[in-house]
Amino acid sequence: MEYWLNFSMIEIDQLIPLAQAAEDLGFAGISMGDHLIFPRDLKSPYPYSKDGSVMWRPEDHWPDCWVAIAAMAASTRTLRFTTGVYIAPLREPMALAKALSTAAHMSGGRVYGGFGAGWMREEFDYAHERFEGRGARMDEMIEILRKLWTGVMVEHHGPNYDLPGVQMAPAPPPIPILVGGNNDAALRRAARNDGWIGVHRTFEATQSLVSKLRAIRTELGGQGAFTLMLNAFRTTGEDRAQIARLGFDALVLPVAASSPEGGLNQRVEGMRRLAGELGLA
Repeated sequence: MEYWLNFSMIEIDQLIPLAQAAEDLGFAGISMGDHLIFPRDLKSPYPYSKDGSVMWRPEDHWPDCWVAIAAMAASTRTLRFTTGVYIAPLREPMALAKALSTAAHMSGGRVYGGFGAGWMREEFDYAHERFEGRGARMDEMIEILRKLWTGVMVEHHGPNYDLPGVQMAPAPPPIPILVGGNNDAALRRAARNDGWIGVHRTFEATQSLVSKLRAIRTELGGQGAFTLMLNAFRTTGEDRAQIARLGFDALVLPVAASSPEGGLNQRVEGMRRLAGELGLA
């Protein structure tokens, strides 16, 4: 099992030096979270906390994922990158296809597209995108992305988008599409694509989700490579051993949460301690 780091809420000027340090310490990849804005009056409940409250402040940094990933990729050699997750239905599909394919080119094929349907209604309202039907819209967006990434002339005619004949060049290196979320709709969507990005609460809950996902994959006749990635805010060595036994490819551990007020040097030192605990080279 690989160990990745979650760079959500990290100050933007620390991203490149922290990515370089992560590569030197033996971490396999970086995950970036995504939000466009933070509303003054947030009523939508956050699905990954007990009381529905978020774990960040309005002033915490949420840079554009693909710009940040391209910059970090240009400053590293082997580190891989994913969004964990990018709120695809907030965007227009051609613009998303262009941004992600460019990041894939700039990284030499070290990018995954980690997508989620989103949970914050206010964000959709301010972006003038429909909150209802966002899951079905994301399914159609993924279909369009895969067509555009072929680099040839394509058409698409669906309930939400219509492309009479367009071509996007150059064709990018292969971009696996992973789907985030712990509910049944997210699991089914992940099973139809290239992988799943889950959020760890307890071992029993994660084990149940993996079992459901594998059952859905069997039902759909899923074959070939399928990436299992798990975000975990706090884990012990025993937790990590149990997660590895479930067949996860990558465990994503937080940087900001372990040193919320940390400067660059403190964060690098925290990453160094974590790498030692994990036995990384």
